[in-house]
Amino acid sequence: MIRIPIPQLTTDRRNELAKMAHKYAEGAKVAVRGVRRDGMEQIKTFEKKKEIGEDVSKNWHDEVQKLTDQYIKRLDEALADKEKDIRQV
Repeated sequence: MIRIPIPQLTTDRRNELAKMAHKYAEGAKVAVRGVRRDGMEQIKTFEKKKEIGEDVSKNWHDEVQKLTDQYIKRLDEALADKEKDIRQV
């Protein structure tokens, strides 16, 4: 068994960790938005090829946006929880 003593986190280090968490969350948001963009483009392609109608296209656009908003909200909540944990003394 190896024991490694880890000192208490300083305020500066906590702030750095919170910034890193924010950076990772922002990267995840960008990825979610990229998936939304790809989905929207596929829907437009289907509509241009006349494979789906305008009503279906509109419904799918709304559904993709709702899912995007849902996952962005989850990311924001996870970030808030993580920042709270990091900053807690």
